[in-house]
Amino acid sequence: MVNDDQMKTHDDELVFSARYSPFRVWVMVIFIAMFPIWVFLRVSYLNLLRGEYLNAFLFSAPLLLMIYFTLDSILFKELLFYSDRVVKIWHFFGRRTIYYRRAKVIHPPWYLRWLGHAIRETRENGKDLLMQMPVSYVACFLRADSIKMIGKILDYLTEDTENNQKPFRKARLPKEVICL
Repeated sequence: MVNDDQMKTHDDELVFSARYSPFRVWVMVIFIAMFPIWVFLRVSYLNLLRGEYLNAFLFSAPLLLMIYFTLDSILFKELLFYSDRVVKIWHFFGRRTIYYRRAKVIHPPWYLRWLGHAIRETRENGKDLLMQMPVSYVACFLRADSIKMIGKILDYLTEDTENNQKPFRKARLPKEVICL
């Protein structure tokens, strides 16, 4: 397969870049995320006071997930598709790079496509790496043309438009794909 030295020699040709709409992110944070986070905190706290630790944990688990996605959305800076890799950049936490030759995309069912996709790194045998930070994005924060372009790029790299988990079949993304 591919060793680490070959992965370090990469091409710096930027094919596509996507950014969140700050207005959409802040509307989500202020009006949509804060109320459920407050409710889950309140219910978890009341369950802890009553000694119902299992209920407190069950209400805290979704809370942690909501807090993660809220912080990830606020700190998201840019999603870059290069000819050989995808890079997600945060404002304060740096970047996450995944090479196409060792990646797969996971997306929700068609009726939840507004949630976005997650691009995960795989081992050389195609199995998932555990305990990793995938390159994910929330589609409803992107412009409609960016969503279509990312969909076109992912369909090109996976050569698959049907399945939920799709391994990348191509290791190179030519700039001509966005013109199709």
